[in-house]
Amino acid sequence: MRRKSGGPGVSFFAFQDIITAVVGIFILITLIMILELLEKVEAASRTPAGDAAAIMRVIDQTRADADAIEAELQQMRQRQQKENQAIAMSSTVTEEVLLERIEKQQSRNEQLTSQLAAVERQIEDAESRYQSARLQAEAAMRKIEAENRQVQSTLADFKARTQRLAGNDSPLYNDRLRDGRALVIVRLGEHPSRSARLSMREGDREVNRAFVDVEDLIRAIKQRDAQKSHYLVLVAPGGAEDFQTLREYFDSTQGSSLFGSRNLSTSIRYGFDVIGSDADIQLLFELDQG
Repeated sequence: MRRKSGGPGVSFFAFQDIITAVVGIFILITLIMILELLEKVEAASRTPAGDAAAIMRVIDQTRADADAIEAELQQMRQRQQKENQAIAMSSTVTEEVLLERIEKQQSRNEQLTSQLAAVERQIEDAESRYQSARLQAEAAMRKIEAENRQVQSTLADFKARTQRLAGNDSPLYNDRLRDGRALVIVRLGEHPSRSARLSMREGDREVNRAFVDVEDLIRAIKQRDAQKSHYLVLVAPGGAEDFQTLREYFDSTQGSSLFGSRNLSTSIRYGFDVIGSDADIQLLFELDQG
């Protein structure tokens, strides 16, 4: 409600200068905050690619908000200029009108400050997501590099084994069969490079043992688990008699019933081949050791 004044009009030019200065300070602070905001947005836009698509969307939205705020500030400055001109042209302005304008301007400045704070929080959130995406990308890259080194190492091992295979003239046997049994090579008879007439190579233990006679060999076989081994007997010249004795022992471990043969825990699986005196075979672990 306006006050009634019976006296002469009051001049508010000094008060107008104060209000204009205060509004100018608010506008200056707002512009400084917008400039800092734009610098942060520009710095975020130059970051390396991480979650680039999401970050660019946030930055574009932030720039649009900043442009809208700046346009509104421009409109506010234009309105302020018009109001200043109107005040300058008017010789008398009531105190209530000035206070109302000051209150509206302060309210609008608070609103703009709140909007700027929200925009800054959006930028900080975008930067945080970018840092998280960058760390995840670095961890993934380290994992890929480790896997690549492992692949290179495996490839080098394959190449080395391929070279050894290319230079190997002896038949090559796997030291472990499909059913999990270890292949044990028993050699009977003479060999140009072996001093013992009876020897056994154990694929699961990677040892090569020599024996005094066939009885000594049979005692060593009895100490092994019959269910974990498969014997391959190589009969070279001079080994026929020992093979006959060894075969009789192997056959004696086989169980039988009215319905045919059956596997017992003491049954031994074996096979044999007749070879020349200088013939030999290699197990897979021996190739790797070579």
